[in-house]
Amino acid sequence: MREIVREFLEKEQPRGISFWKEVPNSTDREFHELMKACGRFGPKEWSDARKVVSSKQGAFLTTMASRMITWSEKAGDEEVMYSSILAHVLEDFRTDERENLVRLSGLRGVADSFGIDLGPLLEKATALATTETARKLRERA
Repeated sequence: MREIVREFLEKEQPRGISFWKEVPNSTDREFHELMKACGRFGPKEWSDARKVVSSKQGAFLTTMASRMITWSEKAGDEEVMYSSILAHVLEDFRTDERENLVRLSGLRGVADSFGIDLGPLLEKATALATTETARKLRERA
């Protein structure tokens, strides 16, 4: 898992207005597929993968979490919502905790609008998170 996360994060990150205009775009789809693949790994692999995330990459992960929320708002897709949560688990609230909290509140709003219970998704994600991130997810999402 560590290597596939590293490979994704070390690619040149998208820039410019074209990245922001279309949701989902190819980067969003690739990230969602990455999170689906990583969701099959256990806590040890997630711990190892978190070690390769730099601050800049962490900021990109919070951006991807937000883009997953936008995508799920369009589609009402629980799997995409789960990818958003997993982005926070991978980033581990290290870059700017306030950003994580703002983006998680958006996720709650989208889930509520579609009548989706985030509880099971959060429980599944917290099993992969550090103790502190799991606590923050339970308290804030």
